[in-house]
Amino acid sequence: CCSDGKIRRPLQSRRIRLRQPLTKPSVMPASDGRQALELLKQSRYDILLTDIKMPFIDGLELSREARQLQPQLSIMIFSGYGEFEYAQSAISLGVTEYLLKPVDAAVFRESLDRVIGDLNHRRDLHRNVQLARKHLLFTLLNGERVPDGERTLTPDCRLMMVISFANDFFSAEGEQFESLLEQTLDVSFDFVSLYPSEGLVFFSSDMPAPEQTAESLRALAGSLTDEPCEISWTALNAPSEILPAYQRLSRLESGDLGTETLPFPLDACMEAIRSSNLRLCAEHYERFRAAALDGCVYSRIYTRYAMAQVLCSLNHLQPSGLSDSAIVDQIFACHDFESLDRLMLGQLSRTGVDGNDGSVLRTFGSGDMSVTVPVSRSDEIGQLERSFNDMAAHIRELIEVTYNNELREREYQQRLLQAQINPHFLYNSLSIINSKAILAEQPEISDMAMQLSRFYRSALNHGRQTTTIQGELENIHAYVNLQLMLGSNRFTPVYDVDHSISNVRIPNFILQPIVENAIEHGLRCSLKPDRTLTIRVLREDSDVIFIVHDNGAGMDEATLNSLYNEKTEGYGIRNVDDRLRLTYGDRYSMRIISELGVSTTAILRLPADFLSNA
Repeated sequence: CCSDGKIRRPLQSRRIRLRQPLTKPSVMPASDGRQALELLKQSRYDILLTDIKMPFIDGLELSREARQLQPQLSIMIFSGYGEFEYAQSAISLGVTEYLLKPVDAAVFRESLDRVIGDLNHRRDLHRNVQLARKHLLFTLLNGERVPDGERTLTPDCRLMMVISFANDFFSAEGEQFESLLEQTLDVSFDFVSLYPSEGLVFFSSDMPAPEQTAESLRALAGSLTDEPCEISWTALNAPSEILPAYQRLSRLESGDLGTETLPFPLDACMEAIRSSNLRLCAEHYERFRAAALDGCVYSRIYTRYAMAQVLCSLNHLQPSGLSDSAIVDQIFACHDFESLDRLMLGQLSRTGVDGNDGSVLRTFGSGDMSVTVPVSRSDEIGQLERSFNDMAAHIRELIEVTYNNELREREYQQRLLQAQINPHFLYNSLSIINSKAILAEQPEISDMAMQLSRFYRSALNHGRQTTTIQGELENIHAYVNLQLMLGSNRFTPVYDVDHSISNVRIPNFILQPIVENAIEHGLRCSLKPDRTLTIRVLREDSDVIFIVHDNGAGMDEATLNSLYNEKTEGYGIRNVDDRLRLTYGDRYSMRIISELGVSTTAILRLPADFLSNA
């Protein structure tokens, strides 16, 4: 807001209620045009409100220079000049609103509502276009053809940067990293998280030197994690070059491009596989392996890419039961060379060859119990090989029995879900569904895809066993919204939450089975017109209390008791009670009160202080 004070004082003397509020709005006042320009050079703003007559720079000149600095800026001018030429000059500068003094509060409110409404509309449009562009970039990176009807949205990429971490940085911080990019970079860009450990940033032609941009990206990543990242880049001339450019770029060691690195022998290994000389392939890998374990620098990006090619080719010769995509997922889930090495040695042993004597034993000793020794002799050595295979099979059987017993006693179904679902693939798939729904102008499908994405993101919780009350409630909100979208079960959700305990940590996915039971077996089975689901969260002394109440069908005593029986459909309810007792003792558990035809109430009690320090 730029003025010499005559405008700001009367506006500050009364409150203006907006119909189109901005998210967390903030106002930065400037006493004259020169100070306003300095503020615009330092930060991005959404709306500029300025007087016409001011010291140093008048409002029209300020609008002209502000538009050059920030083209997206919405500009509102207050003026005591009603002459046509002033309004005409303002229109030529793209001024959004031109208000004559004295400024009436109601008129100002309506004008500001229009500006904010237009701003929010442009933001929504920009967000939808971003999702569509991400979908097209994934399409190009998968080597697929962009449909003719979507080519106009294909990004004009002139520079591609690959950012690689040793851990799953983009699974945990990808959204925050992209948000920081939008706040920091002054040029247009597109960002996709290709793998949990790897992200790509695409720029158009109007960007600074790549070296400076790479340093900016490192600084942004450094504000979110202490893990170092590797960054490499290449120029692009057309969208069709994205996939081959990425494959070429994967061969480079990023960061310092001049660093001598240990190359993975991809060409030699692939040639040996094509000629069916698998022992030669193993020997090539063994030389690379020995140097890598000895401390030689290797490119994590290219090594993963090369290993994927070799392992998929070996898998075609000696199937492991995994698809090529599953093998690639395994490779990119490895955070160190030792994990990659176990995958390679395991596949080589399945083909009946090893890089050198003792490789099978080293692989077995590192934890891969699936290896076997080819039995090629009938003497004592052959008997020893058979005995080793029998011993490995017996150990595998013992591990499987012990593991299953542990699952029955300690693990719960959500941990199994997290172990089986690839969250990164799921999020990308839902993002693509959302993009296609937007392009097809199907907002209901888009909204459902986003709600499903929020549900699984909070449910899987990056594999963590605990979450905050706020995080658990976000999961419940998404689940309830999805149920309402299905349309077959109409009810009214009511939330009563003590927000002072929002950051208290609780076991992850503890409420969803309760809410699901209330909807499926309570509200869905009721014909009442005023069906209501009430979720309350409150603190009682040193405990946190969760109450889930529905005024649905209720249940009799026999049905209520059966919920705790593992053999019935109520396993999810029994599982919640078991998790509470195993974690906090018998004092903390779940209690269900129900009356047939009236209502059902589930009450969970957890120790707040214990959870806060967990």
